[in-house]
Amino acid sequence: MTTKQKRPFTAKRATYIAAMTAIILVSKEALSSIANVEPVTLLVCLFTVHFGFDTLYAIYVFALVEGMIYGFHPLWWIPYLYVWTILSLIAHAFRKETSPLLWAGLMGIYGLCFGFLCSMPYFAIGQWSMGFTYFVSGLGFDLVHCVANFCIGLFLWIPLTRALSHISYE
Repeated sequence: MTTKQKRPFTAKRATYIAAMTAIILVSKEALSSIANVEPVTLLVCLFTVHFGFDTLYAIYVFALVEGMIYGFHPLWWIPYLYVWTILSLIAHAFRKETSPLLWAGLMGIYGLCFGFLCSMPYFAIGQWSMGFTYFVSGLGFDLVHCVANFCIGLFLWIPLTRALSHISYE
């Protein structure tokens, strides 16, 4: 039985993580004036496929910086720690898939589920009624999120995958 070697945390890895974080943050903020239209879902999926679990570092630094920008209110900030992690784990499970339609569909479904995932703290503090009310009141936004994620994924998956395939991570 062989044991898997741990990759050392090098300056190159740190630089890639910093670049991923910056790209996620800047692209999210660039579209922040359009409600529920964001490239974060696409970028988390792409980065997970191309850079593996190092994407988790970028997710947590992204969440930290978002907290510094908007405040660390637990009802929105805590979900940021797990919703993007869940997405990264889903993307990791599908990392061998190459169909842009599959990825766009996955991102669309994720956009639809985003509000439910973010409602977990409301379920925890306000019981079933508060969580359900929060979730239902956001369904319109989740539909926009679904369509936006699907369209962004469908149109950008191939060109961004090609661009990332030219980057050597080792």
